[in-house]
Amino acid sequence: MQSHDLKSARATYAVGWVAALLILLATVPNVNAATGAGWPILDAALKQKSSGQTLAAVRVLALIPDDPHAMELAESALSDPSVPVRAAAATALGQMHASAADTALKLAYRTRICRW
Repeated sequence: MQSHDLKSARATYAVGWVAALLILLATVPNVNAATGAGWPILDAALKQKSSGQTLAAVRVLALIPDDPHAMELAESALSDPSVPVRAAAATALGQMHASAADTALKLAYRTRICRW
């Protein structure tokens, strides 16, 4: 495995653990997922140049229920240059049942951001 592939695999693995942490925090009463230590890691993964890492992070967002920050991040991913990332963002918003994102999804479609 090349060094780049190994780094990408490690980043994807780390994003998976962050997802598990955020989901666990979301299920504990009186704990807001936004206070979890995993958000900085997830935010950093969403800003990576590697579309693979960004894609993994966007997919993780779909697993975080009822969290406005996760919905906001997924909405912003609708404008990512990578088509798979944009598709994952739209899918994540659907899986989150983010009805507040209807306008952003329609706008993305109308402006051809999400044409795949």
